[in-house]
Amino acid sequence: MNKVQISDQADLSREDLAYLDWARKIARRGWGRVHPNPLVGCVLVLNNQVVGEGYHREFGGPHAEIVALESARSKAEGATAYVSLEPCNHEGKTPPCSQALLQAGVSRVVYGAAEPGIDEGGGRDTLTGGGIEVIGPVWDSIIGRTENPSFFHVATHETPYIALKLALSMDGYIGTSGAVRTQITGLEAEREVHRLRTGFDAILIGNGTLKVDNPRLTVRMAPRGR
Repeated sequence: MNKVQISDQADLSREDLAYLDWARKIARRGWGRVHPNPLVGCVLVLNNQVVGEGYHREFGGPHAEIVALESARSKAEGATAYVSLEPCNHEGKTPPCSQALLQAGVSRVVYGAAEPGIDEGGGRDTLTGGGIEVIGPVWDSIIGRTENPSFFHVATHETPYIALKLALSMDGYIGTSGAVRTQITGLEAEREVHRLRTGFDAILIGNGTLKVDNPRLTVRMAPRGR
């Protein structure tokens, strides 16, 4: 077996961080379609040239690493894989990504966040055991809390993830008194609310909102998710 290589963040260059950030950003394209899986992006770089990239597009579909490897083909050999989340080492609806990276001949893996949960991903150990240099986790707090809050919360606490949407006027009110519909937020905020809706299982409203607004609670101003 090849010598195990484990690196730390001190080995990261400015280019490494830029490519990892690229992977983080393309992962967002899967919002609303991959739940309960996390958003994941992957960028393959060889000789400082991007030779492949991909993101997890839908639940049950190929993971980001597989999509990136398929786009890179033979150019994946000797490349560095930048992945926003630790490559998985378990087989479910799709094969383990860590094994796919090994078989493709990737020489180095830089990942943002460790896979949370009781069964820790295990991808890091598999990759280093196969002789691949591994750097990570690099951005646990950023990736976990801002990119995949519901996935990390459920995996860590085993309780539902709840987000509160609250709109206040400049003087601290949420509306006028009486049964009168009042709109406080503008178009930009409304679009963001509809985008967020695609990534949640349910919407809870109060009795007053139901009586006054009678909202449809549908997604109308964003690409539909699952």
